[in-house]
Amino acid sequence: MEKDKYNFPMDNLCLVGLVSLNDPPKRFVAHSVTKCRRAGIKVIMVTGDQPVTAAAIAKKVNIITPDDPKVIVNVDLIEQGVSADDAFDQCTAVVVHGDELAMKSANEGNLDDNDPEKG
Repeated sequence: MEKDKYNFPMDNLCLVGLVSLNDPPKRFVAHSVTKCRRAGIKVIMVTGDQPVTAAAIAKKVNIITPDDPKVIVNVDLIEQGVSADDAFDQCTAVVVHGDELAMKSANEGNLDDNDPEKG
């Protein structure tokens, strides 16, 4: 069999190792979030992580506490048969995937800026 000189060979490979990255939250983030919540500030985290990862990080820094019902919009809602609107009404902690926000923004693009449904 003639080797393809333009592509990396994909046969007879051997796994040498795995690499993992852990980027823990800064030391006092959880304490700061708790102080903000006690002061009545609603804390929101924006991240590029997947919803399950974002929820795990939010738990580490007290954005989602054990007392909060949480809903991961793109995963759990479908399984639980709950609409996104109901989730926002019923829950104190909701994890929303960026795709969901993009769709909502696109759907509201033609609404008047004074419409209470916009945003």
